[in-house]
Amino acid sequence: MGINKVKINAINAIYLFAGQGVTEQGMGGEFLSTHPDNSGVRDAFMGLLEQGDAVGREEIPGFSSIENILGMPAELQKEPSRTHMAMYPLSIGAADALEYIAAEAGIAINLVSAAGQSLGMYAALDKAGMLPRGIGFRYVASRGKIMDNWALLHNRIGDGEKVIDPSQYVMAAVAGIDVEHVRNAAFDADVDVTNENSDRLTNIAGPRIRIANAMNFIAAYSRKNVPPIYLPVGAPFHSRWMKGSSEAYKDFVESQGLGAQLIESGVPVICDSTGLEMHASDFAIYAGPHLMTRGNFNAVVSHVIPLAEKEGAVIIALGGSKLATKAITNCFRGRVFSDGKPVKVLQVHSPRTAYDAVEALTR
Repeated sequence: MGINKVKINAINAIYLFAGQGVTEQGMGGEFLSTHPDNSGVRDAFMGLLEQGDAVGREEIPGFSSIENILGMPAELQKEPSRTHMAMYPLSIGAADALEYIAAEAGIAINLVSAAGQSLGMYAALDKAGMLPRGIGFRYVASRGKIMDNWALLHNRIGDGEKVIDPSQYVMAAVAGIDVEHVRNAAFDADVDVTNENSDRLTNIAGPRIRIANAMNFIAAYSRKNVPPIYLPVGAPFHSRWMKGSSEAYKDFVESQGLGAQLIESGVPVICDSTGLEMHASDFAIYAGPHLMTRGNFNAVVSHVIPLAEKEGAVIIALGGSKLATKAITNCFRGRVFSDGKPVKVLQVHSPRTAYDAVEALTR
């Protein structure tokens, strides 16, 4: 899988990282391949897993290893602490692999900006140089552990309805329907819009029976019957039911002094709820409320497209699985540059796709 060295010295890039709702069994397997061409990538990835395993065993009850989580069926991976500890190193590992393989070809990747969906924000902060890696694992582990107990924490604050059966709270993607119809239907059905990924790709969360009701309202507004795409997650992320988790994580972040640990690196990270650039100090304040804040990746996309044009940057979707990077590229569907040409997004979720991306960059 070697790539011949080329005359290109550097390429500007924007990294976009997927969130935690896109896991699949066996993800990360290629990073662990013992093929000779993969030795450098594998060594770096094993170092990531060792860091994560050490933190996971210290912070998360019953944690065994990240490699064990990667081999689980998706249904078992969806517990938030497991998802966090798997997707964070996989997302960073995909970016590390891309940079390693590009360097072998004589190409330096100059990161112009980064963003992520939900958990992907932590990978973005890592690659932007804002969040030291060892510290990042500790925050990701604690975030996931707190979210494991979302229902208990929600009931404890006594704000709103009690959660009786957490298994009945779900997240679903609604594809091909105008976002305004989804907003109206969510209001009518008393569920929450949790992420506006594009004008026609929206996530909602709430009790399963209300999600079904929301789909009926959506059909009435749009005159189209579309099935919900239920996401393999263990909590209604970015909804009102995460308020207890949000407050608990805010307290944790403040107790650990995250603001003093973040670094102003000079590489801007784009906020996944506003589409605006964040400073390190901004994220320290945002980290807790982030758990119940509606995502707006559509705004991120609208920020990224002109930035990519201005900087001559390649847009790269990174994550732990093909599902993860496809979730990012779907957000750009139908979007064009100012000259009318469609926006292209490279996908990297394994060493093989990293090689493919570098080859694409050298054409």
